[in-house]
Amino acid sequence: MEFTQTCFIHILLAFLFMSSDAEGIITIKANKGQKILLPCNVSEDSLNKTYTVHFRKNGASSVLCYYRVSFNTIRDRKCGSRYVTEGQPPQLYLTNVSFSDSGVYNCSVARQIPPPTEEKFYLANITVQGVVIEKLNSSNQDCMELLCRTEGLAQNQLTFHWTWGTSGNNYNASQNLNLCKPGWSNCDTFACNVSHDNGFFSDTFVFPECSTNMNSIVIMCIALSAGVVLILPIICCCCKYQKRKKEDHTATVFSNKIYENFSFSGPGPTTDTVKHEECIYEN
Repeated sequence: MEFTQTCFIHILLAFLFMSSDAEGIITIKANKGQKILLPCNVSEDSLNKTYTVHFRKNGASSVLCYYRVSFNTIRDRKCGSRYVTEGQPPQLYLTNVSFSDSGVYNCSVARQIPPPTEEKFYLANITVQGVVIEKLNSSNQDCMELLCRTEGLAQNQLTFHWTWGTSGNNYNASQNLNLCKPGWSNCDTFACNVSHDNGFFSDTFVFPECSTNMNSIVIMCIALSAGVVLILPIICCCCKYQKRKKEDHTATVFSNKIYENFSFSGPGPTTDTVKHEECIYEN
């Protein structure tokens, strides 16, 4: 069944290539995690025209990215989060590529305005190369096996280099790493470095439970910091309020001779005091 489906796909591609204005197949090699330009070529003379772009993987019925460009403005965009458009005219990019992105793709660019409608197909064979560390199942909890899996790289041209532990001084030169305690701990970081004619590739591995614990500690620290930041202004406001309240209860006395025995917080002046003070104006 799989063979029949593969043959059908190749026949369909050949039919599209012969019956439409299709370009040759473009080979794209990218490292895992890179951002690549997809071959949905739009010429400079399309800047003031209306056209649609459909990008899909061969063998899949769903469209991975669709958008309509009308006079330099993108409309009706329906694309995955890793698909971005940049520049003028808009160019389509795929970000953070993974091994599952390897395959043959086709991009349809159909100009609608001005008529007549003109459609072009662009074919691309994308190969994502790199390494990834996988933990293999083990019946012994004190032992483990890690595999440094490669994609898109010729096996006879590879040199493996493992490091692990807090110091990173440990070394192993095979594709598989087998360890038993006390040679490793749950929170060690394991790194696989691979040398190849086309460059240098690496990947790291940390046990999920250790990564989860570290994330919990980080979240607790952030929460405590946020709590301190929120509580400090409240404490300051309370202190200021208590200080102001205390000042309001303190008697306010005027220093003028006429009002020296008068205060807002005490009782009013006596009759004898008033009579005594009237001597100021006797003469």
